[in-house]
Amino acid sequence: MITDEKVIQLLNEQITNELESSQIYLAMSGWFETTPYKGFAAKYRASALEEHGHGMKFFDFLCDRDAPISIAALPEPPANYDSVLAAAKNALAQERKVSGQIRRIYETAREAGDYETEEFIHFFLAEQVKEEKEAHDFMEYVAAAGENPSALILLDQQAGDTGS
Repeated sequence: MITDEKVIQLLNEQITNELESSQIYLAMSGWFETTPYKGFAAKYRASALEEHGHGMKFFDFLCDRDAPISIAALPEPPANYDSVLAAAKNALAQERKVSGQIRRIYETAREAGDYETEEFIHFFLAEQVKEEKEAHDFMEYVAAAGENPSALILLDQQAGDTGS
């Protein structure tokens, strides 16, 4: 059982944060579906599913620890981007935001002596290192491609092949 109210609050907020990330990526995928870049659409659709899964991990953890569940309403995600680069920058900013949220949970759990939550968060700390790097690298590739259609099509094909 989790007894620290601040830890419970932050874990519940993280369910919402992960679901918000999922919606952002799903909306991004939808935007890419209106462009020639179907590989980027597949990449962000896969990211949306992954973030939804992360939210459910937090949900299940709270259930397993007999803690109350509280899910807040989600803001409407951006539906349009000026460019592939703008979308990639938005995705990187989102990953950096989530990293900060995860670190805050870890710090709070540590201060509260909640070793189970601290251990649970280790997965997400490592996951965010990976996700930030992938988002950063992708943004850098897109920036290097600039407005070159051939380069963007090649990146799109690679993104579609991996779904990430």
